[in-house]
Amino acid sequence: MKQGVPQGSVLGPLLFTMYINDLPMSVTLDSKSILFADDTSVLVTDKDFTKFKQKMNLALMILDQWFIANQLVLNITKTNVIKFTLKTRVHAPLGISYKNYVLVEVNSTKFLGIHIDSHMNWKIHIEQISHKLSVACFTIYFKC
Repeated sequence: MKQGVPQGSVLGPLLFTMYINDLPMSVTLDSKSILFADDTSVLVTDKDFTKFKQKMNLALMILDQWFIANQLVLNITKTNVIKFTLKTRVHAPLGISYKNYVLVEVNSTKFLGIHIDSHMNWKIHIEQISHKLSVACFTIYFKC
């Protein structure tokens, strides 16, 4: 092994966190990165659609340079884009690309255990929690 830490090692999470600790400083002022364990999210905001796409593409370019410099690879299959808008806005596809691959735009995603959708509606999260609670109640009822 030339580099890295064995998966499942005790020090692995700490060493990985130390390794990527400078990632938030590499993104531009127009975006903000959020790190949690090995998950990274990048927030880009702008009211103007064209400026938003420019900021997003710039953030991806900077992140790509950081990944290359640190000998890491972005898992494009686990990468998606969610656009938060008002319900009244007309949906216009973003078409954000990374290395000739158009990133998947989703209407909802799971972020740190919370299901959020593009309109910041809690419906999907409540449905997920309700289902889990229903299964738990059913299990408890028949075990007693």
